Amino acid sequence: VCVCVCVCVCGVCNMQGLRSAKIRLLDTHTDEFLSLSRRLKGIFPLAAHKLSRRGYVLVQEFIPGTALKHLGRADLETWAQGKATAIPGSKDGGGAALPNARSLMEQSCYAMGHLSALDALFYYDGDRLPIITQTRGNGGNIILSPGDFKVCAIDNGANFINNDRRAKIYFEECRKVFRQFHESADTPAKQMEMVRAMMWRYTGWRAPGTGFLLPMQRGFLSGAKEIV
Repeated sequence: VCVCVCVCVCGVCNMQGLRSAKIRLLDTHTDEFLSLSRRLKGIFPLAAHKLSRRGYVLVQEFIPGTALKHLGRADLETWAQGKATAIPGSKDGGGAALPNARSLMEQSCYAMGHLSALDALFYYDGDRLPIITQTRGNGGNIILSPGDFKVCAIDNGANFINNDRRAKIYFEECRKVFRQFHESADTPAKQMEMVRAMMWRYTGWRAPGTGFLLPMQRGFLSGAKEIV
């Protein structure tokens, strides 16, 4: 089930024009695993031992870049001041591309909003940006590539709502967020304060402005419409 879910997450991300870390299933009896295990043993002996006792393991692609939670002041300045680059297929505004983005930050934040819509409506997973679910957020699960700050999702998962009462509460929360976003078309909605607080906690950036929060909000709405 875990393998099917991870493959599904990667596939849907690709369909939306988002990059997601690739994964594959690896037999622990193969030479490839033994080679990986020997290298892992030199770093985390206990982890290597535990994995060797399993029949199969999931191997995830290494994504170069910086996690959202680890951005420094210089990174934030470069991100905000960098000029947006043309994205193939973005003229119609489809997918996770913002055709009229002025900065790399607007471009990336729009894509992050799209990704959050998938997390909220397709996987019911709040372990990234705290837009729907009332979590503190996890900026470690979004990687920004060097130079162009393109968004890549890692550590993807999915949850299942198997209780009618929980499902009703969850989708009522979704409805409230959608209403907030529609009513605040030109300013960040109240719910985006959770994202602002997350960035402050991780980076010390006290006041992520409209150029950060609003593209994310718009990307969320765009992604939600495509899913629905």
